[in-house]
Amino acid sequence: MSTPTLPATLPAQVRKMRTTFRLPVNDGAPALPSDAELVAHLRIIGEEFHELAEAMFGARAARRIGRSIERTARRAERRARRGKASTAELVALVDALGDMEVTVEGLAAHVGVALTEVTDEQMRANLSKVDDDGNPVFNARGKFIKEGTNYVPPDVVRVLNDQAVRAARRAQVAHLVRAARAEVPAPTLTAAARAGAPGAHARTHAV
Repeated sequence: MSTPTLPATLPAQVRKMRTTFRLPVNDGAPALPSDAELVAHLRIIGEEFHELAEAMFGARAARRIGRSIERTARRAERRARRGKASTAELVALVDALGDMEVTVEGLAAHVGVALTEVTDEQMRANLSKVDDDGNPVFNARGKFIKEGTNYVPPDVVRVLNDQAVRAARRAQVAHLVRAARAEVPAPTLTAAARAGAPGAHARTHAV
């Protein structure tokens, strides 16, 4: 099977992935999902945050964060089972999503990585989790799986290596430009006048 075409932007890529894997996509006015769906999203975000914390501070710190997120998810599930009204707020949720995106991009900028190239590689991998007919494969519990698909894992190391090579080339070019500028003396006023620089003759007269 050929590699699926990857849309140009991350939002379009995510929309294509969710459509492919039969996950909800809201094409209408912004609205809150159900509490059960919010809990599912919280667990997914928590899992990624767990991986981030582990990459930063090790497994022990990550486990504490993971347990805290899971306790929050279970409390929300108990509230839903008891029929209590949802406490979710659309504006606060959207505001938090925006803050998270800015914060993540800020960390990427501090690290010095072009995150779009990383997410392109990850989304290419996600969209390869399909069979030869382009359909996702589900297990008995309805969860899509990688087995029996054309899945090719993301090669984040290659992306980072490519970015490092480009950064080294940029640094080399900048060094050569600085060196060239240091070797060429600035033109004197008289020399500039001889070259016909705009206004140079008038300035020489004034002197």
